[in-house]
Amino acid sequence: MNISAEIADCGRAMGLPGWSDKLPEQVAATIRSWQEGGPRLIVLDNAENLKLLNEWMPKLQPCRLLITARRENWPADLDLQTKRLEEFSRSQSIELLRKLAPRLQKVLDNELDKLADYLGDLPLALDLAGRYLSDRTELSIKNYLEELEEAGNALEHTSLKDWVEHNPTNHPTSLVATFALSWGQLGEADELARLLFRTSGYCASNIPIPRQLLAETVRANESDPELDRALRKLESLGLMQPTESGHRIHTMLAEFARLQDRDAEESALPAVAGAIAVLAAKARINKSLEDMVPLHEHLEALADFAEEANLQITRALWGNLGVHLGSLAEYERARMYLERNLKIDEKVYGPDHIEVAMDVNNLGTILVDLGELQEAKKCFERALTINEKAFGPDHPETANSVNNLGMVMKNLGKLREAKKCFKRALQIDEKVFGPNDPEVAVDVNNLGLVLQDMGNLHKAKKCFKRALQIDEKVFGPDHPIVGIRVNNLGTVLMDLGNLQEARKCIERALRIDETTYGPDHPQVALVVNNLGTMLLDLGDLLGAKKCFERALQIDEKVFGKDHLTVARDANNLGGAQKDLGDLHEARKSLERAMQINEKVYGSDHPVTAIAVSNLGSVLKGLGELQGAKKCFQRAPAISRLELGKDHPTTMMIQRKLKSLRACSEIT
Repeated sequence: MNISAEIADCGRAMGLPGWSDKLPEQVAATIRSWQEGGPRLIVLDNAENLKLLNEWMPKLQPCRLLITARRENWPADLDLQTKRLEEFSRSQSIELLRKLAPRLQKVLDNELDKLADYLGDLPLALDLAGRYLSDRTELSIKNYLEELEEAGNALEHTSLKDWVEHNPTNHPTSLVATFALSWGQLGEADELARLLFRTSGYCASNIPIPRQLLAETVRANESDPELDRALRKLESLGLMQPTESGHRIHTMLAEFARLQDRDAEESALPAVAGAIAVLAAKARINKSLEDMVPLHEHLEALADFAEEANLQITRALWGNLGVHLGSLAEYERARMYLERNLKIDEKVYGPDHIEVAMDVNNLGTILVDLGELQEAKKCFERALTINEKAFGPDHPETANSVNNLGMVMKNLGKLREAKKCFKRALQIDEKVFGPNDPEVAVDVNNLGLVLQDMGNLHKAKKCFKRALQIDEKVFGPDHPIVGIRVNNLGTVLMDLGNLQEARKCIERALRIDETTYGPDHPQVALVVNNLGTMLLDLGDLLGAKKCFERALQIDEKVFGKDHLTVARDANNLGGAQKDLGDLHEARKSLERAMQINEKVYGSDHPVTAIAVSNLGSVLKGLGELQGAKKCFQRAPAISRLELGKDHPTTMMIQRKLKSLRACSEIT
C-alpha cells in the first residue's frame, strides 16, 4: 500500500491550485487542503501494515479515519474503536442473492439457504454468486451447487474467480485475490503460521479446532509460545478467528487454505490426519467422551479428505468416528461408518485378519444398540473365530469377543450360554491383567447382569460392587463408566428391596450421565427409567410416570417408534398408568411394548413374557378375563423355557394367573 502516491492521486483529482510535480509537495498540499477544508473522512482500505499506520495516522489528524482490514487484533496504544464485520445472517444472505438476481424471487428459501450455507454467508462470495446467477438465467441453484462441487475447489469455479469483470464499487471480483492479500503478508519467518493455516483447511470449517490437534499436527507442545505467535499472526490477518474453545476457519478460507496446500512442497493432510487418529485413539482407550467430543466434526471432515487422497490412515479415522458416534447414540451414522471401515479392511487385509475382527466387533456393538441382535451375534461369532485362530483361546482379544458374544446372548434371553461366556472372559482377563483391572470390571459387571436376570440377586450385587470398586479407583468417582456401575448396583438393590440405597445410587448415576451426555441421551433415558421404577416401588406414582414419559420421549427421538428401548419405556409407562387407574392408556402402552418385543425377540422370549403378563393384569382390571387368562397362561410357559420354574419372573406371572383363577371362580 503506497499511501503517499494514493494521497497525491486524491489531490490531483481535487484539482488543487499550484500543483507541484514533486511527490512530497503533492502529499503536503493534499493533506493541508483536507485539514483546512472542513470535516473530512479518509478511508484507508486493506490497511494491514501497522508500521505504515503508526507513521501516517498522526499526519492525517484531525481528519476522521476509517480503516478497513482483515486484522482481528489491534495494539491498544493506537486507541482505535474497532467493529468486527460478521458474516451475513441467513436472511441477509438470501436478500442479497435476490437483489442481485431478481429471478431468484421465485426460488424457495430452502434452496437459497443451501447456497448461502455452502458459501458460509460471506458477503463477497454471495455478491459474486448473485451476479453469476443473474447472468446465467437458466441455471438452477441445484445445478450451480453441483458446478461448485465438480470444480474440486469452489474458489476455482469461474463465478468466484473471474466471471465478474466490473462492479459499481470497484471491489475485488475474485475471492482468491482477496484472500491472497492477507496470505501474501506471511513471510519466510511465518512458516509455522503457514503450516497451521494449511492444516486448518482440512478441518471442519466454522467449528473451533482444538489447540491440541494443531499442536499434535505440527509436533509442538500445547504451551509452546511459538504456537501462540503463529496463531496470533493468522488472527491479525483475518485468516483464522479465535473462539473460547479454539480457532476456527471460515468455509471459503478453508477452500483457499487447501489451494495453498496443494501448491506446497509437502501436504499438511497426512500430518493432521495422523494427529487426529492419535488423539481419537487416546480418547477411546481412556473411554473419555469429553476428550472426543471436540474432535468429532473434524474427524469426520478429515476422514473424507483422507479417503479422497487414498491415505492408508482413512480406515482408522472411519473406525474411530463410528465408535464415537455410537457413544453419542447416533447409531445409524455409526453403522454407516463402521461398515465403510470394514469394507476397506476386508479389501486390504482379507476376511480373516485381526483388523477385520476388530471391525466386526465394533459393528456388532452398534447392531446391539439398534436391536438387530441376530446380526450382532453373527458379528461377534465371526470376531471370536478370527481371534481364537490368531491369538489362541486364552488371549484378551479372545476374551473381548467372548464377552461381547455373551452380551448379545443375554439380550436374546440365552442366559445360561451368556453366563458361560462371561465366566470364560473373566477367567482369561483375571489371569492376564490381575484382579483389579478395568477389563476385569467389564467381565464382572456383565456377569452380574446375567446373574440378576437369572434371579441370583446377592451374587449379582457382589459383582456390581466389585466392578464399581475397580472403576472408581481407575477412573475417579464421576466418570461415565462409574455411572454405569452405580446404576447397575442401584437396580439390584432395588430388586433386593433396599430402596433408599438404590435411590442414592440411581440418582448419582443420573447426575454423572446428564453431566457427561446431556439431558437427551439414551444412557440418561435408561437411568431415568430405573429411577421411575424405584419411585413406583416407593409409591410415587406420578413421579414414576413422569420419568417413564421422559425416557420414552428421549428414546423415540433417538431410535424411532419401534425399538426395543421404546418397548421397555412403553412397558414401564403402562405399569405406572395401570397403578394410577388409567387402564385404557395402560393397555395402549403395554400392547405397543408387546408388539415391539414380539417383532424383535420373537414370541418365546422372557422379555416378551413380561409384556404379555403386564398386559394380562390390565385386561383383568378392565374385566376382560378371558383375554387376561390367555396372557397369563402364555407368559409362564415362555418364562420356563429359559428362566426356569423358580425364577422370580416366572413365579410372579404364575401368581397373577392364580389370582385370575380365583377371581374367575368367584365371578
